[in-house]
Amino acid sequence: MLEGLTSGDENLITKKAFLAAGLVAGGRTNHWRIYLEVPGNRQHQERFIRLDMAMGQVDGDGNALKGQLVIKSVSYLPANAETKLQTISLDTEPTVGDIIATIVNKRREYYLYHESGQGCRWWCSVVLEDLHDAGYIRSGDLREAREVLRYLWSSSRRRQEKPMREGTFEYGRNP
Repeated sequence: MLEGLTSGDENLITKKAFLAAGLVAGGRTNHWRIYLEVPGNRQHQERFIRLDMAMGQVDGDGNALKGQLVIKSVSYLPANAETKLQTISLDTEPTVGDIIATIVNKRREYYLYHESGQGCRWWCSVVLEDLHDAGYIRSGDLREAREVLRYLWSSSRRRQEKPMREGTFEYGRNP
């Protein structure tokens, strides 16, 4: 679940998050991730902790259904590699550990994608609501993020409304 994090990364304070979409599958869908901006180290001016509900096992028809949260430290700006980027201000300066604990305590680290293989928008929406409920995200930022999640983005300005596919959280618990 944790890739490239050092023992001190969980104690880093994050003041800003990003909701980022990359175009995948021949332009028919986006894959959404959440990034946390953290202070840089000697090698990099700024760093990000990427929260990615990565698809894993595939069913008999080739649909990826099971996902697991992969948390990785990355040194690039999400805007360099993503189609759509939404900034989310954090209210109380939580640590990376606070964010991870909220996700794990809500049992959001394992996810069954919708039978279509889609569902990362739903996962992001639920996790952002959990972080809002924990007092980390402002109501206005949550509303704006949910608005952005309603669309398929083919570029930062080109969008098409697309129904959000809901997956389910393992352990039999849906929000």
